Amino acid sequence: MKIYINISTILIFLIVFQSCKIIRDVTEEPPVKEGIEVTDNDRRESTALLINASKEEMIGNYINAVALYSQALKKDPYNSAAAYKLAKLHAIEQLYRDAIRYAEIAAYLEPKNQYYLMLLADVYAYSGNFSKAIDTYEKIAEIFPNDISVQIDLLSNYLMLNKYEEAIKVFEHIETIAGFSEHLSIKKVQLLIENEIYDKAIEETKKLIDAFPDEPLYRELLAEIYIEKDLTEEAKEVYKEILEIDPEYAIARLHLADYYRQQGETEKFFNEVKKAFRSPQLAKENKGRIMFVYYMLSEEDEKYLKQALELMDILISIYPEEAEMFAMYGDFLFMNEQYEKARDMFLKTTKLDPDRYLAWEQMIYLSIDIEDYDFIVEHAEKALDYFFEKPEIYFYIAIAYMQKEMYKEATEVLEEGVILIVDNKPFKSHFYTLMGDSYHKLEKHEKSDNSYKKALEIDPKNKYALNNYSYYLSLREKNLEEALEMSEKANKLEEDNPAFQDTFGWINYKMGEYKTAKKWIKKAISNSEEKNATILEHYGDVLYKLGDKEKAIKYWKKAGELDNESEFLEKKIKNGTLYE
Repeated sequence: MKIYINISTILIFLIVFQSCKIIRDVTEEPPVKEGIEVTDNDRRESTALLINASKEEMIGNYINAVALYSQALKKDPYNSAAAYKLAKLHAIEQLYRDAIRYAEIAAYLEPKNQYYLMLLADVYAYSGNFSKAIDTYEKIAEIFPNDISVQIDLLSNYLMLNKYEEAIKVFEHIETIAGFSEHLSIKKVQLLIENEIYDKAIEETKKLIDAFPDEPLYRELLAEIYIEKDLTEEAKEVYKEILEIDPEYAIARLHLADYYRQQGETEKFFNEVKKAFRSPQLAKENKGRIMFVYYMLSEEDEKYLKQALELMDILISIYPEEAEMFAMYGDFLFMNEQYEKARDMFLKTTKLDPDRYLAWEQMIYLSIDIEDYDFIVEHAEKALDYFFEKPEIYFYIAIAYMQKEMYKEATEVLEEGVILIVDNKPFKSHFYTLMGDSYHKLEKHEKSDNSYKKALEIDPKNKYALNNYSYYLSLREKNLEEALEMSEKANKLEEDNPAFQDTFGWINYKMGEYKTAKKWIKKAISNSEEKNATILEHYGDVLYKLGDKEKAIKYWKKAGELDNESEFLEKKIKNGTLYE
């Protein structure tokens, strides 16, 4: 097979190979000896090579440039420009060891050339030799004491090496050269504070204040230094000065408030906080952060809750169209157990920003707590316009419908909502439990039973499904053994629940186990925080079956004094006999 070779490829390979060899050669340190004779012709040739190397460098041929600069230096070992250029090109390639060697040659040949010395200092620093870098920067600064850029380079290196005392001296030297500089003065103050040299920091900050008397930031800085030194009285006076210049300066108000808090002057503290809140200079986000702190404090101390409510009045007056503020106010009012007012705040929130689901949910939840079921039906259905995929809203509406004895509507809402539940088995089980309750009220017992069964298939430990299903079976005198088993399980899951105990007692009553029934229903009465008409009536029925007619009538009368939906209670009391 005949092999064809591209000539241009060979040439490129040779150039690269030779170039690599050149770079390898020039990394050997060229000798710089005193007394080497260099002819005029050598100098001319070296200069010519330098010029050609510069041209190659300009067009980006760095390998050729390095080779030509190297030849120029060999022709004339005193050609400092060639050494300088070689140092720069090696530094660009991060070949710092070689860069240092050439930079040292250049600086040796021209010891007062600022550019050569700066390059030498830089490559020392790049290579990690900070000690030599600092020595070189100090030498440059000594040669050029009035050059600001040199002094700033020296300053930067001192700061990088944490040589703060030296850095401070350079700051002061720069000021003698260029006069006062706001930027450098701020840097100096920061440095002094970091090193806890507070007296000098105070002195320097006062210079800033004198130079910029209308700038409150520098007074604020001075106050902070005073606080670091525990000079709280001095800090307080500075904050007062700031507020004389700018009464709306909210940060100073808050610092002053903190001073009064530490002194135990509660009224003054809160007055300053209120003034800060009214200031347009305090960002809304910062006000929100402060209120978050108040929320945390309010959980432990009521005095903060009272202050928080007052601050919230200020905020909603300043931001009457901000839903977030009304939602926040609602949270504080809820904490203060002002449920109706809290609900109004959440209602306002939903009007300003209907996409805030939590506000809808909190508003509906509070309505359940205060038993305003008409409100729930009205507003929860509006919530569905925005959050039709949220099963919780359907659940709340169903509760409201059931409380309003609108059982048909309740079952319809529950049937719609249950299909939306994904990956929340306990909640789905509760949905079916409520559905079972609602269908029972409609006397659709088959659907009611099926709903309870679904609830228990999903969550066999749903104690409410166990209790309600077993109780309604007992009322219908159906599957009493199964009902008793379920009721027993509910009581094990939650001991001392009077409703569960009454159910277990009542099932025993239906099974003719009157002594057991008496024991459990008596427990239910003991564990009830409030008198319950159904439990009292049940106890009367049990007593009657056990032959204690007089006592039975007594408990029926107690039940009659309460709200009761019993079909036969009135006849029992009137005739002194049991009706079932």
